[in-house]
Order: sequence, then structure tokens, then C-alpha cells
Amino acid sequence: MNEKIKIAFFGEFETDEITGALKRLGEYIINKEIKIDIINSSCSSNDEYDLVIIDLKKDKNGKSSSQDKFIKFLINEKNKNLPYCLILGAEKSLDIFNSKKYGRISDIQLFTQLCPEYYQYLSIPFEIKEFFPFFKNFKKNKKPNPFKDFVKRIKDINNMFQDTYKINLNDPVEIFKEAGKCCLKEDIETEVREIIHREGKEEGDLKVQIYQLLIAMILRAKEENKKLNFVIIEDNLEGPVYRDKELGEILGLIGKVLNVEFWLLDDFEGLRKFLIKELNLREKGGFEKGKIDELNDKGVKVRKIELLESEYKYKYGEEKSFKEVDIDCVIIDILLIDKKGKFYDGIEILNLLTNTFPEIPTLILSKSSEGADIKNAFEKGISYYVLKERTLTFPYYYYQHLDDLGKIISFIKIKEDKKNKKDG
Repeated sequence: MNEKIKIAFFGEFETDEITGALKRLGEYIINKEIKIDIINSSCSSNDEYDLVIIDLKKDKNGKSSSQDKFIKFLINEKNKNLPYCLILGAEKSLDIFNSKKYGRISDIQLFTQLCPEYYQYLSIPFEIKEFFPFFKNFKKNKKPNPFKDFVKRIKDINNMFQDTYKINLNDPVEIFKEAGKCCLKEDIETEVREIIHREGKEEGDLKVQIYQLLIAMILRAKEENKKLNFVIIEDNLEGPVYRDKELGEILGLIGKVLNVEFWLLDDFEGLRKFLIKELNLREKGGFEKGKIDELNDKGVKVRKIELLESEYKYKYGEEKSFKEVDIDCVIIDILLIDKKGKFYDGIEILNLLTNTFPEIPTLILSKSSEGADIKNAFEKGISYYVLKERTLTFPYYYYQHLDDLGKIISFIKIKEDKKNKKDG
């Protein structure tokens, strides 16, 4: 029985030579019974493929219609899964395409930076035998497509901001390319400054935030399909963040884009007392079931924030105790005022929280852009400080925080492994 491998080839140059070589590889080198259908760059995005090949070569004007077609293939919502990709380029390393020294940034950078496990890079000219290990071990398995909701979510964001800021997000391919610049660690600050200068400070910065929110959305889409739970410790969700857009509305939008549930915690004294009790209990090693259950029963409460999509307004839903929620992240305002007018230091509560639950990522959210306030916050031990006028970026920093935690855990593990080998 013949096995058929269906390939989509996105390329404009030397197509006959490459496709001919691949056909010969399949028919005469690997197995005579294997047949390969090479699909050119005009193929329909609705077709199912086992392998995708992308040629990065551009014409003399620096254009590449093949990369644009590949982007359209990625962001097609009908493509629920993606096949493995082979990327062909003239440089020895794909990193060169992403560097300033090369003089341009790859159009598909959002894909290559966020999905390294989805592709393999091959430098041209290459020997056809370089394909042999790949096809020999080739399995027709596909990964979930993290870009399938890209166009839909751009529309959601556009609906929120187009009346206020006149921001036009109608070209998803261009948005894909611009967002790609914001996920490049090398010279990212330069890229951000250029975008803000080109668009104007307020509108440009909002666009950068939108790109970073889309980056977080793609990273989120690669995870298992469970809702994330973010707890926000805040005294005022009605405060304006982006002109006439309230904090609660922005959280609702983020929740929709990222499949996140937000829970409000505004009982600051109750939280403080709960954390102190819990911390004392942990420090004394008092993990008797009765004591833990007692804390669970009398623990501080959180309320779910639900978005009313028709008006981008929100309401409060079900209520749970803090420890009943499977918390993935805590966002806390730096300055908190309770209903009686009493002030609370958000950083003090954050430090109590991180000492009690070090496994929960935490972010500071603040209106203050004063250098002294920011410096003071970092001196008190916080890791991330997000201005309220940049609320859309905190999911991006949440994933950076997870990445940093992963590096710390890996470092600790390496040190422990070395110690164990030395002791052994």
C-alpha cells in the first residue's frame, strides 16, 4: 500500500529544482512506494498537509509573496492543527535573519520566535541527503495551531479601541509582521521606540501593547486548554486606564483574548491576616489537616469578574475563598485603599504573598511612573512593575516571569545535580 506524504511548498524561486529533488528522494532513495505531492505556493489554505516547506528568499525589491501566503496559511482559523515545517534560507543560521546586521527582519519571525518546536531550518545550498534523516523518521503528526484565533482576536481588540484611538487593525498579515518585531529579544527596545515614534507616543505605545498581548495569546494557545485564573488585588476597577476605558473593561478584554478568568480581591485586611496566619503555620511546620481546613473555611474571599460582551462592561459573578481558586497569577496595585479609607502598602502584601506562596507568579500594577516609586518598589523585592496605562502588557510579562522562573529552577537543578555527583 502506497504511503502518501502531502507537502505544501511556499516558495517563488528554484521551485522546480527543489520539488524535483524531493520527488526523487521519496521515490528512489527512501522507498519506491512513497509518493510525495508537492503543492506550490498558490495552494489553498483549507487543504490538509503533512509537511510545509517555506523558502525565505526575497526578490530584488525585498518582497516575498511566499512568506505572505505562509502567514495567511498560519492565521487561517480553519487550520486547527499545523504540520511540521522546514524553512529554507541562504544564511547558515536562522538567527542571522533576525539580526540587525543582516539588515532586515524575517516576516515570519512571530512564528520562528514563539514556535521553535514546530520547524527545522536548512541552509541553501544543501545536499539532498540532509533531508534523508527527516523523511526516514517522518511521522504524520500535527501540533495545535496557536495562530488560528489570530484574526478573531484582532477584531476583538479593534472593537475595543477603534472609536477611542482610531487604530486600524484590518490587515492581519501586517499586524503579524509588526508583532514579530516585538518578540525579538535582540534590539527589542529599538524596535519599540521606532514604532512609537512612527505612530505617535500614545497610539504607538498602545500598538506595542497590542502586539505584546498577541504574543501572550500565542504562547497561551500552545498550553493545554484549561482556563487560567488571575487574581487582581485592587480597590477600583472603574478607574480609567485608556482614556474612557476602565480597568475592569480591559481585564475583560484580556480574559477574552487569553481565555483567562479574573477574580477581584478587595478585602485587604482580611488578606493580610490570612497570609500572616498561613505563613506562621508553614514556618512552624503546622500542616495538620484540621488547621489547614480551618483556614480554608475562613479564608479571604474573591469575586469573579465577568465581561458583558455587548457593551464591554463587567459584573461580579460567583464568590470563592482565596484557596479554592487554582491561582496562576496575582496582580496587585501598589497603593490600596479600603472602603473605610485605610491605606495599605501593596508591596508589603506582595512580599507576604510571595513568602507564603512562592510558586504563584506576582506582578505589580501601578499608576505611578515616578522614578523614585519604581526604584523603591524594586528595592523592596518586586520582579515586575507594570504601569496601569500599559495594562495590556502584563500577560506578556506574566510569560516572561514564567520563563525566568523556569531558568531559576533549571539553574537550581543543575547545581543540585553537580552537588549530587560530587557527593556520590
